[in-house]
Amino acid sequence: MKFRHRYYKQNGIMLHYVDIGRGRPLIFLHGVLADALTYRKWLLLLAKKYRVIAPDLPCFGTSGAPNKPWDFNDYADLFNALAASLALKDIIVIGHSFGGGIALCMAAKNKKISRLILLGSAGAPADYSKLKFAFRLCIEQNMRALIASGRIDVLAKAGLRIAKSTILHLPKLGVVLKTIRKSLKKDYSKELEKVRAKTLIIRGRTDKVFPKASAQFLKKRIRKSKLMLVEGGHSWLLFQPEKFEGIVSKWIGS
Repeated sequence: MKFRHRYYKQNGIMLHYVDIGRGRPLIFLHGVLADALTYRKWLLLLAKKYRVIAPDLPCFGTSGAPNKPWDFNDYADLFNALAASLALKDIIVIGHSFGGGIALCMAAKNKKISRLILLGSAGAPADYSKLKFAFRLCIEQNMRALIASGRIDVLAKAGLRIAKSTILHLPKLGVVLKTIRKSLKKDYSKELEKVRAKTLIIRGRTDKVFPKASAQFLKKRIRKSKLMLVEGGHSWLLFQPEKFEGIVSKWIGS
């Protein structure tokens, strides 16, 4: 099964996304310092059952960057426009970390989104200085885990993808950093209360980036939501793609 590379332009932003598989549409939104293909292994697993559409978020990967700082609502408007251009219905949206904040804003605005999965998700107001430290700690833990498991190949590929993305967006690095800060500090309570999609919130028990209180904040405000705790940290799904695919398929089928 091969990834089809597509492009979509909206309001001056050139968006790159991959499109793979057939069936019910599933949009996946990645986290900070990643791109869509960072999650390649489990995108391939999901594509056996769904049509998976995974964009590189603007400011990351090979997509463009805005001229001024965005927040999650700006991203949501772009991806809802992409979904409309593809005439998608009965949509599943999955967001990891930063991508989770975008996913919840998409669902707040788009009634065609019927299922929402938030993984170690942003969306609760965050102390940015503490968050930067926690994210750095998460990266260090992931690196140690990959080295200990002998997966130097995965570490090298991830490093190359991050380096490529950083170089590509270097001319707008100030906008990129302000976008991350603006998005993570904002209170999205109003958006959360508008979400009508059936929602699964998944948090790794040892997640150092977003504390348990963040997941509880989301759970309290999203009407039809369930909170699930799993073993692992912020990026557990990258290390256990088969487990993640099983959780997703079982919950969507319920």
